[in-house]
Amino acid sequence: SFVSSGLWVPIDNLLTLGLASKVPSLRISSKLRTVRKMSARITGLHGFLSRKPNRLVAGSTEVDDGADIDTDDMQKRMAAIEKIRGDVEGLGQASELRTSRRRRFGFGRQARAARDEERTKNEILEAERKLREEAMEEKLRKEEEAKDEARRMVRVKEIDRLISEGQVRLQQLICEKDVLQR
Repeated sequence: SFVSSGLWVPIDNLLTLGLASKVPSLRISSKLRTVRKMSARITGLHGFLSRKPNRLVAGSTEVDDGADIDTDDMQKRMAAIEKIRGDVEGLGQASELRTSRRRRFGFGRQARAARDEERTKNEILEAERKLREEAMEEKLRKEEEAKDEARRMVRVKEIDRLISEGQVRLQQLICEKDVLQR
C-alpha cells in the first residue's frame, strides 16, 4: 500500500476528522492515487500537492511528447486540474456524509461502506477513462497538425523549385533577346 506525502496527510486527516492517521483504509489519498497519477501525467504537475519539485515550475518547457507549452495547452491543463480538484472535494464531501450517516443510524454500515467504496472506484475509473480519451484526442490532433504542416512544407518546396526553374528560363530568354537585338 502507498503512503502519500506533503499536503495529502493533512487533507486525509481533515476529511476523516483525524482518523486517517490511525485507520489506513480511510485515507482518501490512497483511494485517489490512480486519479492523482493520471492527472499528473496529463497535466505535467507531478507533486503539486505533495510539494515535490515540479519540472514545469522549475523552468523546463517540455512536455512528455517534446512539444513546447503554449497558452492554450496550459489553459487546458489548468482546467483539468480544476476539474480534478473539484472531484477530490466532492469525494471528500461524500466521505463526510458517509461518516455522519454512520454515526446517526449505526446499522447497515458495512453494506453502505461497500456501496460507497464501489461507487468511488467507479467514479475514479470513469475519470481515468475520460482523461485517457482526452489525452488520446489531443495526441491525434497534434499528429494531424504535424501531417498538415509536412504537406504544406512539401508544397512550399515544390513552388520554390518551379519559381527557380521559371527564373532560369526567363534568364535564358533575356539572353536570347539580347543576342537577337545586336
